[in-house]
Amino acid sequence: MALILPVTDPRGAHAIAERIRKAVGAAAHACEQGRLTVTVSIGVATWPGPGDAPEALLEAADKALYRAKQGGRNRVSAANPASPGGQRDLRFGLPGSPG
Repeated sequence: MALILPVTDPRGAHAIAERIRKAVGAAAHACEQGRLTVTVSIGVATWPGPGDAPEALLEAADKALYRAKQGGRNRVSAANPASPGGQRDLRFGLPGSPG
C-alpha cells in the first residue's frame, strides 16, 4: 500500500505514518483462537527533488520499509537523510511517541 500526501512535508509524513502504526497496533480482532493484534512497519520517503523519477521515490520508500522490518518491525523508518529522524527509528523522535 502507498499513500501519496501532496503538500505534506517530511515531518508531517512521519507524523501520519506514526499515527497509522499506532492505530493498527491498537486494534484488536476477534478470532476463534482469541484476540488477535497486528503491527505494521512503514517506510517513508519524500520526493527526492526536481527532475528525479517517481521510481526513485518508490525505491527509497521500499528500502526504508525493509530497514524498518530489519530493525525489529512495528516501526517507521525514513528514507531521506534530510527527513526528521533520518534513518533511525522514528518512534523516539516525535512528540507523543512511545519512546
